[in-house]
This record gives sequence, structure tokens and C-alpha cells, in this order.
Amino acid sequence: MTFQDAAVAHMVEEIEWNEEQLDTLNYTSEHTLVLTTVRDHTVPVSVLLYEEKPALALEQYDHVVECGLTMHSNTAVLYGVIDALADRRRIPLAAGLYGVWLCYQNLNSIDEFGLEGEDCYTILLWKENTRLPKRILKQALPT
Repeated sequence: MTFQDAAVAHMVEEIEWNEEQLDTLNYTSEHTLVLTTVRDHTVPVSVLLYEEKPALALEQYDHVVECGLTMHSNTAVLYGVIDALADRRRIPLAAGLYGVWLCYQNLNSIDEFGLEGEDCYTILLWKENTRLPKRILKQALPT
């Protein structure tokens, strides 16, 4: 699932995944977040926007990554790997710096074939004064 500034959504960003990105289940750049879902199927993804940094109930998630995002336009675009351009969701989001938590839930519910499960994903955003570095707050998978 990709979440990015609409100002760069038309550009194709070549991603060469490294071990750290694979272990943390995400890729981040200045204007783009890629949240890797564990199943290769349609899964629930929620985006929650806060005025200020919210409290995080870390115990309700299996995996959490904190990072930053820079918005130059006033619109974010959310889309999956196979979504057509017309199917991309546009979300109003003021220009500026954001703190982000990429949260993964119910990863242990996925069956042995990786087809069925109750996994779900949440992107939490809030305004920040500085760009946050990427760090793991909770690691679900072995590194």
C-alpha cells in the first residue's frame, strides 16, 4: 500500500528493497510511504489524521514503525499495487511535515498459505515541526 504526496504521485519511484526495509515491512522516502502487507490480497487499511501526536496503545499492535513524511501539495494519494490510476484515493492533507506510525495488527491470524487472515493496517499521521527519523517501536518479525 503506497501513501504519498500527490505532487510526486505521477513519478515512478524505483524501489530497490534492502534487508532493513524487508525486515521492517516498509519503505520510506521524503514524500512516499510504502506499507508492505503480509498477505498479497485486499486487506483493510485505515488512515487516521491527528492535530497533534496521539497516544499510542503499542500493546494493540504486532508491529509499529515511526517515520516522517513531507507534503508539498495539499493532497495525499493512497493506492495498492494493482490499483488503476482512477482508483487511487485522494485524501486532503495540508502541506508540511508529518510524523507517521505504520501499525500492523493481527499478523498471527494469517493461515499457513498466507491467503486467509484478519490482519489489518493503520497509518496514523500528525503535524510535526521536524522530520522524524525512521525507527522501529515494536518488531513483529525476526530480523
